[in-house]
Amino acid sequence: MREKIKKIFKSVFILLVVSIIVALFVFRDALTDYASKGLQNQITPISKMIFADSITQMFDYSGNGKHFNYTLLEFGAKNCVSCRKMEKVLEEIRNTQSSKINVVFYNMTLTQGLQWGKYFGVVMIPTQIILDRKGNEVFRNTGYIPADELLLHLEK
Repeated sequence: MREKIKKIFKSVFILLVVSIIVALFVFRDALTDYASKGLQNQITPISKMIFADSITQMFDYSGNGKHFNYTLLEFGAKNCVSCRKMEKVLEEIRNTQSSKINVVFYNMTLTQGLQWGKYFGVVMIPTQIILDRKGNEVFRNTGYIPADELLLHLEK
């Protein structure tokens, strides 16, 4: 009888763990969005103004005279496997689209990267954010994404 109870308990436990993993996978985007918004809400109004001014100065190409159409922000780290895979993608985009796209890498292990990541609500790496010519976010992806797929989002 005791063995039967152990088997049932073990089966229920395994089913529960699998259900949790499936739920996390299915709701990954919603959970990431929720966490990102929570992170952005932790920034003080003064910090938001400072970052907004910095974005205008750096990434609003309609006002600062630079020629780029888009900015690709990559949030990652040097010790992250997926981030290292993204380095090749970033290099390909730099080499083929340098006149159109400004590629900027923020290392999330450094203070500056963490601050910018917090401002943009980055909770997982690698995360890619595309800003339009005026510095407004037009696309966001978390995880690895091939260059051709990433460039498709610029043509929309």
